[in-house]
Amino acid sequence: MFKNNLKSFYLYSLLFISLIFTENVSINQIKENNPHVSLIVHEQLLNDFFKAIGKIKGSGSGSSIDYEWHLKNPRIDIKPDDAIFTAKLNAKTDLFSITKDVKGTVDISYNVSDNIIQIVIDKADVILDVDLFGNNVVLAEIDIAKYFSKPLRLDGPKSLNSEIDYKLPTGEMKKMKVTTESYQLKLIEDAIQLITTLNFKTM
Repeated sequence: MFKNNLKSFYLYSLLFISLIFTENVSINQIKENNPHVSLIVHEQLLNDFFKAIGKIKGSGSGSSIDYEWHLKNPRIDIKPDDAIFTAKLNAKTDLFSITKDVKGTVDISYNVSDNIIQIVIDKADVILDVDLFGNNVVLAEIDIAKYFSKPLRLDGPKSLNSEIDYKLPTGEMKKMKVTTESYQLKLIEDAIQLITTLNFKTM
């Protein structure tokens, strides 16, 4: 089921990812503030994926108390230079129900050779405890990150073929090699931004 949701996620991402091409840029004068390609991935794309996964739940036993839990409202909040995973964890026993806040860290990276943006929830622990008869009883420490062990992977902004054939006015055919000269991955308000500059070389 998760595999099918992941396939849907790849298709769904096409509706949300915006490629913005700059115009009239000299290929011999690549500037940091004037990139060739800019890719924006909004956090809503990631959060819609969480909704499509379905229920994340588990069970266990601690201090002779059996419990079941499920995760509510998992989401990623992106701010400049920071991405945070949040959720609510609700646990139930035969006697009581408790809800705990979950907060974790998110690692976002870009592999230029594979042209892949990768999003990983790398830490999100929550202590499941309850006050009983004046005593604090710890039922378990749950590692929520392991339930998202498979990273989300998105295609990056490499929009051109690695080689381009073109015809000169003389009729002569030429080939041009296209490579990524530089890139910068950064977090902005509510989104991931990846900007790249390309290099064009006649073969």
